Amino acid sequence: MKKIILLLLLLFGINCFAQYDFPMKNPYVATILGSSKIMTKGVPKKIPTEEFKIIIDKNREIPANLWYEKGFKFSLNKQKKKAPLIFVLSGTGGAYNSTKTQNFAKILYNAGYNVVSVSSAFNNNFILNVSNSKVPGVLLQDGLDLYKAMESMLNTIKKDEKIEITDIYLTGYSMGATHSAVVSYLDSKYKKFNFKRVFLINPSINLYYSATALDGMLINNINNRGDIGDLVQTAVEKLKNNISASDLKISEESIYSIFEKHELTNKEMQSLIGLAFNLVSIDINYLVDQLNNTHVYSNTEPGKFSNMYPYFKSINFATFSDYLENLAYPYYAQVLGGNLKFDDI
Repeated sequence: MKKIILLLLLLFGINCFAQYDFPMKNPYVATILGSSKIMTKGVPKKIPTEEFKIIIDKNREIPANLWYEKGFKFSLNKQKKKAPLIFVLSGTGGAYNSTKTQNFAKILYNAGYNVVSVSSAFNNNFILNVSNSKVPGVLLQDGLDLYKAMESMLNTIKKDEKIEITDIYLTGYSMGATHSAVVSYLDSKYKKFNFKRVFLINPSINLYYSATALDGMLINNINNRGDIGDLVQTAVEKLKNNISASDLKISEESIYSIFEKHELTNKEMQSLIGLAFNLVSIDINYLVDQLNNTHVYSNTEPGKFSNMYPYFKSINFATFSDYLENLAYPYYAQVLGGNLKFDDI
């Protein structure tokens, strides 16, 4: 119980007692680089990594156009001898193999941990293969989904890797930190892991506030959504000189690549951060709409080889706030009934 109280104090009260003392004084630089970047000095660039794909729900059907997402994916960095194991939960929409998640994996592996990297509850692969509601956004439900997935992951590596574990730890960054607090609470009840320690890194205190702040970094720096296409084109032009054509996509990795190669103004950094988050939001809006047949953006279901441009056009760079207002709130208002208000979710 003391551990849970400490976590809740960290989650909800840390800003009341501490001053901002992050080494990177510019908040946009800090957002792009992330906490892990300041701890990677002396850490190996490559570590032993095993990737897994497991079926958690045998009855789960994957849409034809997303056949390549079948199976829940995660990774393990295994020590050569008996060692503690730590789960790392990714930030909003992040994959287990994203740059920030893998930076933490390298740091923790170098410190002597077996590391299991876990995709966000808002990641496409997670929503398709694990999410019970297929509408992420309610902390307790997302936490239950993560808890279920983590149990399957642990059973898999124990069986397939014959791994020797002393103790189990849990950490996460951003939304993954918030989910870590919820998962820790669940484990205090169900005792599947008995976490020795839980560490929250820059937790999101309020999902809606965080989402609207990130949405605003894009929306407040353009005249209308039609300008986003021009911003994408500008980013792509800058990326062409930095990465190979096969990796030419806008993501947290590519944003970091642009940042490393170019001196950017605060406005440019805001726009790029907002753009990267918006592309995650587009995925969430599209996927949740399709999986739940809500037809907010489209009345047709794509086939395996459908042209996806009409679907992308109908979404029109929908934001995370659009997702919460148009998909998450109506769904939970119907499921939970009563006089559920938007702020209640």
